[in-house]
Parts: sequence; structure tokens; C-alpha cells
Amino acid sequence: MSAKEVTAAVDFLKQKLMVVNSVAPNQKGKPEAQQALDEFKEKSQIATACGLKLAEKSQTSFFRSFGLELLQHAVKARWAEMSENEKQLLKINVMSLISNGVKHITLEKTDIKVGFARVVVEMIKHDWPDQWPKLLPELDAVAKKQEINAELVLLILWRLAEDVVTLQTEPVLRGQHLKRSLVENMKEILTIVLSLLEKNVLRYRVVKSDRTQQSQTQPSCTVATTAIYCLSGYISWMGIWHITQEDFKLLETIWVLLEEPDLQLPAAECLLVAVKRLEKVKYASLLPILFGDSAMNYILSAAKIPPGEELTEKHKNVLKKLCQVLCSMGSILCNILGSDTPATFGRYLGALLAFTERSTQFLHFSTQSTWSAIFKHEVLSRDPKLLAVLPNYLSAVLMNLEKVGVQSKNDSSGERPSLGLLTDSDFNATLKNSGEEQKEVIKLVCKVEPRVCFVMASWCLKCQMSVTSEPASAKSGILKFLSSRSPSSLQQWEAVTFFIEIVMSQIFKLLGKEQALPVKEGIELIKLAMKFETTDPAILACVHANISVLLPFFHALNECSLENLSILFDTIEEIKVPKLQVLKDTKSCALACIIKLCQDNPTVILPHFQTLFDNVKRLLSNELLMTGMEKGLLTKCLVQLSNHFENYERQKAFLEELLTPVASLWLSEVMQWLLSDPETFIQYVGADLQTSDADTENSIALYRSRISYCVSSILEVLRWTQRPTNLNEAEAGGFVSGRMPNGDPIFCNPCSELVLTLLNNVFTLIRTLHIFYLPEVIEAVGGSFAQVLKRLKVASPQDSDPKKPLQDIYNPPVYETELQIMQDFYSTLYEECFTILGAAAQSLKQHFYNVDDLLGRLLNSAFINLEFIPTFRLKIILNILLTSKNCS
Repeated sequence: MSAKEVTAAVDFLKQKLMVVNSVAPNQKGKPEAQQALDEFKEKSQIATACGLKLAEKSQTSFFRSFGLELLQHAVKARWAEMSENEKQLLKINVMSLISNGVKHITLEKTDIKVGFARVVVEMIKHDWPDQWPKLLPELDAVAKKQEINAELVLLILWRLAEDVVTLQTEPVLRGQHLKRSLVENMKEILTIVLSLLEKNVLRYRVVKSDRTQQSQTQPSCTVATTAIYCLSGYISWMGIWHITQEDFKLLETIWVLLEEPDLQLPAAECLLVAVKRLEKVKYASLLPILFGDSAMNYILSAAKIPPGEELTEKHKNVLKKLCQVLCSMGSILCNILGSDTPATFGRYLGALLAFTERSTQFLHFSTQSTWSAIFKHEVLSRDPKLLAVLPNYLSAVLMNLEKVGVQSKNDSSGERPSLGLLTDSDFNATLKNSGEEQKEVIKLVCKVEPRVCFVMASWCLKCQMSVTSEPASAKSGILKFLSSRSPSSLQQWEAVTFFIEIVMSQIFKLLGKEQALPVKEGIELIKLAMKFETTDPAILACVHANISVLLPFFHALNECSLENLSILFDTIEEIKVPKLQVLKDTKSCALACIIKLCQDNPTVILPHFQTLFDNVKRLLSNELLMTGMEKGLLTKCLVQLSNHFENYERQKAFLEELLTPVASLWLSEVMQWLLSDPETFIQYVGADLQTSDADTENSIALYRSRISYCVSSILEVLRWTQRPTNLNEAEAGGFVSGRMPNGDPIFCNPCSELVLTLLNNVFTLIRTLHIFYLPEVIEAVGGSFAQVLKRLKVASPQDSDPKKPLQDIYNPPVYETELQIMQDFYSTLYEECFTILGAAAQSLKQHFYNVDDLLGRLLNSAFINLEFIPTFRLKIILNILLTSKNCS
């Protein structure tokens, strides 16, 4: 080929490039020009020569970029077709270009630098080391010229490691050969990179210190930055001994760079890569290096923000990397620590705490796994330095809970504040299951120092309910959480409640075994919470949630006054018809507190039984106050307490008084007419789903509530009325009415006489419920009545997780449609009616089986129309009724 041909071809390419690069929107010939360039790149025999010509620094950047593209394609696609002379000539020309054919580092564009690196790397991947044994000395010589040459060499080495090891772009065998060559020459490569790094960092500092030359720091800073990134590319996979040799000198080289603000980000990223590699090794000599004064000084200094300066995006990323470095250091510490903690452990915890306290959520959540590992560690968890920071750590957790909200709560009452996450990916990564993660770490802190956690929880609740803020001298551990808050916001209450629920559950597990519960303080908190007044129902729900988790403190008391419980009863009475979910939560929470106190502390409550009974009667007398299920739960609570009377006549008198309003309602003429007539029943309870106005809806809801109240009350009395298990106590209490011929005692049930009078309407109701399944009844009612009889596909509260808070279990499920409400009503009623029969068989024994015409009543109610009853209903009969025994 002649020089004229090359010149003509270059001119031709320039013309086509000008057309392609034209900014005119309707320029004709652009597709044809692009096609001509592509064909030249693929087919021309002088593409290499043209590429070298176009890549000269005298050309414009657009022409140079295309010239380098030609060279890279030629090496990739036609290297095997070239003669040895052509290859050598191309290598010499390209190396000459990167030595002398580039502009000053501040003038050369990034895409040109990257283009040169790609061309050289492609040649290296073909010829090194066999056909190019002196590559590294040649690169070293080029790098010693100017800053631009040094940067190009570093880009070449960086790109080479990336292609061969990280991206693995080469065929398997060639890739393995190249990687072996890199490993064999690693010492020489690191020497080049580290010498360029040291040289340019030194030059950068010298120029920076001279006020007259401060504007000239960019060249050396650019080379140093590229060197650090190049070093990171090798540290991520090279032999670990290159990091550990000479007492981890490489680490010291990196963290010294954290002093320079312009180099902090690449240095932090490089340090993170190095420390991550060290997580997998166990060198005892590593701890004095990582946790030495020098390393801690550099890291802490880099994490500081000068007073008055705003946090820039760059510094946010620096903090993010340094936080990950500290977390990796913590992992190494937990893995290889012996019996003695490092002298700088306190400073390390201070740095980790500083990141935990940051408003940026990524930093906060990134540290949680490290804290968790430290709290689990046998040695570190007992270190006094760790115990000293626990209050501040818990403060940081509380502040974060307040900021992001309690993730486990289904609260849509308002938007949460900005979470301060760096990117959307950070948001998704860090907030996923954050509530559970926070909960587990708080539990670990409780295991380490339960008393500190109790004090923290106690002060939080007291200060949350306090009208005025606590004095600055009160408790330093929680002041950071308390000082910057506006009083009584819902987010604060939710955070404190979430925290107290976790802490108290652990306190009772840990200190309860040791008989070391702070009973006096716990009871004081309960009384304080009971006296707290607010008009916000959502906050009131949080207050009652706190009361509920504190109630186990009553276990340790031998006596208790029920005067304070009047506040709970008043709370329920104030919420007449709760339409909002928060009002329902408040009522359910107060109800749960009463029930839990009675269930867990019967001996404490029993002396004040009449006071409790009077309050419950007041609640039960108001039809609009509670649902049938809630009334049933209170009935159950009272019946269980009455079992502790151990006196037949007293318990019988109580049960008669308890069931008198039920009997009055259940045996009334209106109720008997309603239960015996299927058409009337359907109309009055709204089973036809034909409700049109609010008044009718209220009337229907009232009838449903009355029926549910009666049925559930009968069931609860039957289920939970018990005699003393000890025979002597039963005889002394009057529960033995006689003896069998064989001498066995005949027990009597205090509820037998009254319940037997109520069973007739139960049989009537069961018969009516079975009549509903007749085809002619379904057809006559029409509408959606057939759907009402189908299975409800929503979990009932009884099927809830037993580990859920009490108020959640007792809170009725929220149904979205009238159909779901009716399905729930019908299903619950059907199951409870048969459960009553089963419970009567077991509880009343001979009294039940002596009922007049029992068989006829059963056949005329429970066993009619069975051919129309769906299988899932028949299973209820089999599981409840036919499995009942103890008929003696």
C-alpha cells in the first residue's frame, strides 16, 4: 500500500465521519455514511494504517476515537492473519503513540485514554508473555515520562486484569494462561503501580502545599486516583500474601491516602476490597495492624465532617465505604479474637456508633449485622467498653425506629419522613425486613445487659408521657433520643412501644428465671401509663399496648388494688361505636389488658372479684359497646376466675347472675320466634344481603350481636366452668352430689341447671341453620344467599399466630364486604352451636344425657337435611359432636 492510498482513504473516512457526526437533523446520507464506515472497518486491508493515522494527536477527538476503534477491531478480528512483521510494526506504532502521541493529561479526553488502553490490552491478550516478554519493562519506561503516559499505563494494567480475571472475556485455555502470567508477574506489576502511586501522591502533596501551584494538583491527583483503582482491581483476586507481607504494608499504604480529601473515595473503596479479602483468613498478627492507633486515626479522621460544611454526595459515598470497612473489621475481630480485646476497641465502637447514629439509613442498617455479631461474641459482649456504649446505641436504634417507622405495623396514617438513603437500590436493600432485624439486635442487647435495657425502656416511657422534658442531667443514654423530638407524635409513640414490647418480653424471660425482676419499677410504670391522658386514640392505643406488655409484673405481687383498672373500663366505655381502626385497636388493647391480668394473676384479682364483676356487667349491659366475641371473652375471663372459688353454691350463684341477662334475651318470645322461623331469621340478620339504608344496617348488626352474645356466652360458660381437680377439695366445696354403686363420686356442675334451660333454643337454631341448605329455601331467598353458606376464606382470629400480641388476637378481623361479614357470622354461629352440644356432653355429663327426648332433639336438629350439607360443615359435626365422650 502506498502513502497516497492511505491519505486518500483517511480523507474518505473523514468525510463520512463528518456526515455521521453532523448535527443537522435531516442530513441525508447518514445511514449510507455509517454503512461505508462499517464496511471499511470490516473489509479494508489498510484499516490498520488508517487507524494509526487517525489516532495521531493532531487529529480531532472524533477522528482519533474512530481511529482507535479501527485499531482495536483490527487486533481483535485480524490479528491471526497478520504477519509477524505487521504485528511488530503495529505494536511499535501503538506504543509510540502512547509515549509521544498523546496530549497533556488535562487536555486528553477520557474516551481517547480508554481507547488507547483497549488497543494495547487487545494486543497483550494475543501476544503476552510468549511473543512480548518485555511488555512490563516497556510499560514501566513509558509510565516514567509524563502524567498522561503514567495514567495510560495504569489504565492498561487495570483493563487487563478486568478482562482476564473479572470479566473473563478470553477463551478458557488462553484466559488461564494469561491469569497464570499475571500471577507470576504480580510482584513486578505491583511495583509499577505502587511506585506510580507513591510518586504522584508525593508530587500532589508538594504542589498542594505550595499556594502558588495549588491549581496544578489535577495531573498528579488523576494519576494517583487511577493507580488506586488499578490496585483495587488486583487486590480483589491476587494472592493474599501480597497483602500480608511486610506486616501488611499495603494496608498502611492505602489508609494513609485517607488523609487527602481528593483521594478519600478511591482509597476507601480500595481499603474495603482489601479488608473484605482479609475476612476469610485468620492471622493473629492482623488485629494489631487493623485496630492500631494509626489505622483508627486515619479512618476516624476521614469520617469527620468539618463544622459548618454540608455533607456532599462525594463525602456520602466516602462514609458509605468507610462504614463497610468498619463492618468488615468487626467481622475479622469476631472471627480471630482470642481472650484480649484490642486497646482501641473503645475507639472502634465509637466509630461504629457514629455511623449508626447517622441520619443516612444505609449507614445505620449496614452496622446492624456487625453489632449483632459483637453482642453474640463470648468475649466482646462482656467487655466494659461495649457496656459503656449500650445506652447510646439504644438511643440510635430508637431514633431510627422513629424516623423510618415500625416496619411490622400496618400503619397508613401518614407519610413517613424522608429516609435519607443514597439511592433507590440502597432503599430497597436496607429497608427489607428492617423491623425484624432491629428486633433481633435489641433482643441481643437485652441478653448482654437486661437491666440497662429496662432502665432505657422505663425512662423512654416516662419521658414520653411527661408534659415537660427531662432535665439534662437525667440519663445521658436517652437524651439524644429525647432532646430533638416534638412532644407526643405518633411516630415517637410507635417507636417507644415497639422498643418496650421487645425489651419487656426479654426481661421477663431473662430476669424472671433469676427472680430479679424490677417489680417496683414495673408496677410504677403500669400505674403511670394508666393515669396518662390523651385525646388521640392512636396514641392511646400505644399506651394500652405498653400496659399490656407490663402486666406480667403483677405475677410478683401478693396483693393488688383494682382501682386503676377502672381507667381501662372507662376507656372501653368511651369508644361507643369504633369506626376507625385506631379506635378499634384502642378498645381491643384495653380489653386485652383486662383479660390478660385476670388470666395470668387469678390469685391477685380474686379478692376484688366483685369489683371486677360489677365493671364487666356494666360493659355487657351496653349492646353497642362490644362485639359478641368480645363479650364472650369477658365472660370466659370471669368464669375462669370463678373456678378459683372452690365453692359450688357461690360459683352457681355467680353463674346464674352472669347468665341472667343472657337467659332473659335468649328465652324471650322475640328470640324464640326469630330462631324458629328461617325466613324471619334471614331477614333480621341480613343473610339475604338486601340491606339498603343505614338504619336497617344498624338494626341488623344489633340482632347479629345479640345472637352472637347469647351463643358465645353459653359456650364459654360450658367450656370453662370447672370443679376442683382434687377430690377432697371438690367434696369440701360441695361439687360431689353422691356416689356410684362402685364408689366413684358423682360430680355436679354449677352451670348445669341454668344451661339446660337454654339448650332448647340451641337445638332450634341448629335446625334452622340446616334448613337454610334446602334447595327450595336457597331458591326462594335468591340473591347472594347461596354465597353466604359457603366457606369463608379469611383466617379467623382463633387461627392467628399464638405469638402475636394479645390485642391482635382478640381484635376481630376486618372484612371488606357485607358478604364476608355474613359468611363469618354464619360460620362462627354454626361451629359454636355444635361446640355447645359437644361441650355440654363433656361438662354436664349425666345431666346432659338425661335431657328429655335428647335423641329426638338431636335427630330433629343436628341430623336433618344432611344430604344437602357441604362436606366442610359435616366435618364440624364429626369433629365436635360425635367425638364427645365422658357420658358417665
